[in-house]
Amino acid sequence: CMGRFKYIPLFWTSLGVFLFTFKFYFITSYIGSLWSNFFFIFGILSFIFSFYVKGSQVVLPFAGVLRYIYVFYLLWSVLVIVRASVEGAPIEWNMLIYQPDYFWQYWIPFILLFGIRYLNFKDVKCILILSMLVGMFYIILNWEEIFFTSHLNLYNSFIAEEVRKGQVASYFILPAGIILLCQKFYSNKLVVFTILLFLLGSVNAALYARRSTLFFYFFFLLSGLLIYVKKENLVKLLWGILVIIGICLILMSSFDWESYLVLLLDKLDKNTRSGVEMAFYKDMSWMDWIIGRGMTGTYYCWEVSDIDRLNRLVIETGYLNIILKGGIFLLLPYVFFCIKSFFLGYFKSKNMLTKGMGVYCLAYVFFLYPSGTPEFNLSWVILWISILYCNTSSIRYMSDEQIRNKYF
Repeated sequence: CMGRFKYIPLFWTSLGVFLFTFKFYFITSYIGSLWSNFFFIFGILSFIFSFYVKGSQVVLPFAGVLRYIYVFYLLWSVLVIVRASVEGAPIEWNMLIYQPDYFWQYWIPFILLFGIRYLNFKDVKCILILSMLVGMFYIILNWEEIFFTSHLNLYNSFIAEEVRKGQVASYFILPAGIILLCQKFYSNKLVVFTILLFLLGSVNAALYARRSTLFFYFFFLLSGLLIYVKKENLVKLLWGILVIIGICLILMSSFDWESYLVLLLDKLDKNTRSGVEMAFYKDMSWMDWIIGRGMTGTYYCWEVSDIDRLNRLVIETGYLNIILKGGIFLLLPYVFFCIKSFFLGYFKSKNMLTKGMGVYCLAYVFFLYPSGTPEFNLSWVILWISILYCNTSSIRYMSDEQIRNKYF
């Protein structure tokens, strides 16, 4: 297997990003930070190695105005990083090196410089499946605590290590949303396994009241159903969903389910971010909205900050966090790429791959409100590959059979 992937840059990119995520969200909790750093080091080296494998020739993707927008986005991303050394908060090296949404996230779009011929989507498949298995394994490891322990102790918790158990698995499972959206090109067994894993992850997220994570799961599940279910089968599908809901209600009536879902029920109609958002609006100048405050940019927040730190490095609302770092200049090109890719991929395509990829791009526009800040994560590797595919007419005009032969 390694012989086949030896000179395939996208495989090494995906492997590096996966190992980075594995270190940050998973393995540190079990073997300690010292040993887990081996995964981090190998992950970063693998990501860098992917550019070495590609060679020195740079291939600018896209054409016309879109190419200029892409180059501007890359240059502005680099500027966001550089500004951290000359202004803003002092650089926190631990965050700089280890956090997926801090420094490394800005380098994901650079993989498009490999060129379309080096970005064959089939080279991501084995890492994608590995990522799903890790997400499933995490839930299994914490099965008793997740599903058979009351979470009332987290009721008044603002930030707790335990709360992360509601979303850690999602960092490994959600990239597989592309399988649900492009399920025509995957085996039925893999699609069914992905659906079951998404349902399991949804329950995990619900028990810990991770509303944004729950939204992400259901967006991919419902979008996959709507894309592939034929109109004549839609009524049967709706009846099936009603039956499943009925069975769940009967099962829920047999145990004290409210003690398990008390966090979610309490937060369903609450805006828990109004305080930090108001603090953000008050602290940002008009120039900050345009160019941001750099990678280490902060905003003054009296609402939820630690006692010894009123300047927060992050705001949970995704699009505002992008503005905090790079301003409208960083946000608009990102949104433009996603929306244009959805339009071309879904409405101007002859195959189900780019249609599914178009919906995947649209998903990350919707995700910008509940969360959705770009990360050094497999989801964003797939997103940028999807953006390139949707904006490449030669791929959009292929038939499903041609797509299957070339990319699967």
